[in-house]
Amino acid sequence: MNPNKRYHELAAKWLNKTISKEEMEEFSTWYDQFSDEEFYIPEAFATSEKKHKQRMLNHIEKAIHSKPAMRSRKIWIKRIAAAAVLLLATVAAYMGYMQRFVGQSRVADHLNTTIPPGTHRAMLTLANGQQIALSDAPVGTHVEQQGISLAKVSEGLVTLSLATDTTDISSAEETAWNTIDIPRGGEFKIMLPDHSLVYLNSASSISFPTRFSKQERKVILKGEAYFEIEKKTQPFIVDAGLQRIEVLGTKFNVSAYPEENQSSTTLLSGAVRVVTGEDSHLLGHHVMLQPGQQALTRRNDPNIQVSSIDLDEALAWKEGYFIFNNQNMKEIMEQVARWYDIDVSYQGPVENVHFLGVYDRSKSLTKLLNDIELMGKVSFDIIPANQTTKKRRIMVIAN
Repeated sequence: MNPNKRYHELAAKWLNKTISKEEMEEFSTWYDQFSDEEFYIPEAFATSEKKHKQRMLNHIEKAIHSKPAMRSRKIWIKRIAAAAVLLLATVAAYMGYMQRFVGQSRVADHLNTTIPPGTHRAMLTLANGQQIALSDAPVGTHVEQQGISLAKVSEGLVTLSLATDTTDISSAEETAWNTIDIPRGGEFKIMLPDHSLVYLNSASSISFPTRFSKQERKVILKGEAYFEIEKKTQPFIVDAGLQRIEVLGTKFNVSAYPEENQSSTTLLSGAVRVVTGEDSHLLGHHVMLQPGQQALTRRNDPNIQVSSIDLDEALAWKEGYFIFNNQNMKEIMEQVARWYDIDVSYQGPVENVHFLGVYDRSKSLTKLLNDIELMGKVSFDIIPANQTTKKRRIMVIAN
């Protein structure tokens, strides 16, 4: 049987809720093999764009907010991603038919301009100013400098050993700080001397001392990171500007980009104490989080808002996906700009345009923009880099 015809049949069964368990497995496997080529469903399958689109959105939204038992987070996200790709494909079928009359996609004009996704990139700056490009060092590299023993054990992962001392560090003059910077278009993972793991997202940095005091293990975060902290007698402290997170042993995600007006901490397991940080109007105000909760702090609001949160959505970046849960285009493009290392400008009320879907971060940006554009609410212009802008720029235009 023609593979495309088979997938059309499975798509129809999935939409009509007649798909069997075995057929759902087959349909999910199709997503794992999905390439950047367009997957079209016959026009007859999308007879009413508005009605059909809403049915698909309802399916995806319901799936996003459900948690099937006995299924790993990554596999679950892939299944939702398959549903999102199906939505885009079916709308593309309809819109592809319409575009024969209204012209080609703006993004289609730039399909030869590939904008690749981010990759493993990181720069270590030692306390004395010396820099080491962690992404360029071959696997197996071992470096000892300024009280740090560094080993690159695999692509995208380094382990660190720091000088330890039981003497209390009471002033900034008695300790020096090292920093790992992740540029836009990068991500990296580090293992701290206590075997705690830190996953760093794009446009983020983490600073740590050349030695920890006997009272605490403190790091400074700018940007976003996921932490898996080993339990020790010393509390682990994350200074994230608007928030200060205090833990002993737990798993949590912190998003604290300086250019944004809010910071959040999301707890997966264990317990954490979130305290308003030095950048907050009410230093010292605190809350205790339970697993599945998020603490949100806004720059101009002294309160800490605690709410239940979708963990899969909060950790999608770590698993290699974007999850857009009805976010507006500016919020979406902030994430996209950091990961694909581009500049973004806007024309028209794009903040009124929302998008729902799941997207694989390993795919090219051109593919993502083309899929969003096919929804018919915004269009994109890809403006090449020049001597003035230095970077490629995406113009988001409200239709």
